[in-house]
Amino acid sequence: METITEKKAGIINKLDLLTEEKLNNVEMFIQFLIYEKPLGEKLIHRKKNKKNDNDFFEICGIWQDRNIDVNSLRKKAWRNIEW
Repeated sequence: METITEKKAGIINKLDLLTEEKLNNVEMFIQFLIYEKPLGEKLIHRKKNKKNDNDFFEICGIWQDRNIDVNSLRKKAWRNIEW
């Protein structure tokens, strides 16, 4: 029976045979095992959206001239409940 050190050495030797893409996948899997984060969370750097105070006001008026009110929305959302 091989020791942990021998197992690690065997795995490291196999890593030399992998393509860069497969090595990235192995790295993501190891991170998942160690940190229990979703696969690829640490490797994928997404641009964080900077909150802008004007973002809310940019979409104002998208429901303008539409016949929408609280009661009609409620009826559609809760079809089986009588209001």
